[in-house]
Amino acid sequence: MPPDIPGALEARRRVAAQLRSLADHLVGVELDDAGWGRVEGQLATVLAELPDHRADPSPFAMLSAADPTGRISFAHHPLTVGASATFPEVHLEEGEGTVRGRLRFGPAWEGPAGTVHGGFIAATFDLGLSRVAVRELGLCVTRWLRLRYLRPTPLDRDLELEVTAGERDGRLLEVRGQILDEGRVTARAVAQFASVTARG
Repeated sequence: MPPDIPGALEARRRVAAQLRSLADHLVGVELDDAGWGRVEGQLATVLAELPDHRADPSPFAMLSAADPTGRISFAHHPLTVGASATFPEVHLEEGEGTVRGRLRFGPAWEGPAGTVHGGFIAATFDLGLSRVAVRELGLCVTRWLRLRYLRPTPLDRDLELEVTAGERDGRLLEVRGQILDEGRVTARAVAQFASVTARG
C-alpha cells in the first residue's frame, strides 16, 4: 500500500471498514436475484470511479517507511492501519520484544459454525509474530510457523493477541504468541524468522 495523500488515511480506513461490513453482509444476508443485482450494479459504479491499481514493485513495500528511530516501520501496512478490506483491523501495542493486540472477526471469517477459520488464525499469528521479528531483525521472512488450536475461537468477540520474542541466534529469531478470548487461550503459535540482511 503506498503512502497516503495527507489527510486521506482516515477516509481509506472508513472505506475499508465499509468493505469488511459488506463481506459480513454477503455471507449473512438473504436477497433475491433482483436485490443482489442492484448491489452488483452499485458496486460496479463505485469501481468505475476508481483509478487502475498500480502495484508497488517492491516485495517489502509495506516495510519501506522508516520511523524516527531508523527502524523498519509498518506505517503503511494495510493490516495494521485498518486499511485492509479482506482482514479485520488489528490494534497493536508494542513493547520491548513484545506485542499485544486486539481484533474481532466477523461472519466473513467463519470456519466451523460460529468460530473463526483456522487459516485466518494462522494469518493473524504470522502478522503479529512478524511484527516483533521485524523489530528485532530488520527485514526478515518467516521460515516456519507452527500452531496449536486449543479450543474454538469465537466470532464477534473482542480477542487478544500476545506475542513475545525469544533469544536471537545469529540471523534467526524464534517468536511465540497466543490468542485469548476473555482470558482463555484458544490458540498458540511459534515461528522462526530469518533476517534477509544480516549474515549468521
